Amino acid sequence: MLICDAIAAFLIDNKSVEKLLAGFNAPLGSLSTRIAACHALGLITDEEAKQSDILRKVRNEFAHKIEVTFENGAVKDLCNNLSVPELDKEAKSTGQIRKSLDAAINPHDKQAE
Repeated sequence: MLICDAIAAFLIDNKSVEKLLAGFNAPLGSLSTRIAACHALGLITDEEAKQSDILRKVRNEFAHKIEVTFENGAVKDLCNNLSVPELDKEAKSTGQIRKSLDAAINPHDKQAE
């Protein structure tokens, strides 16, 4: 998970990092606390924290409820509050989003560039 990796990269590499990040009961074991930590450390902006929290809530809807869809209810309402950054809007028309996602998912794959 990228947000966990961002925190780990910011911390000193020692045994305490695993105690902070590994497992749900770890102090930074939940997505909610990881978002808060990244925000508090200045690793993500206010808007990124807000959008991450919305995505966390969408994830929770699917994880904890039966018969959830994107078409109605809480998930639809949450998704309607998500925003697309201006750079992504521009990239969409040129196909850059797909290339960026491919590069992020496969950083060592030369074909994704």
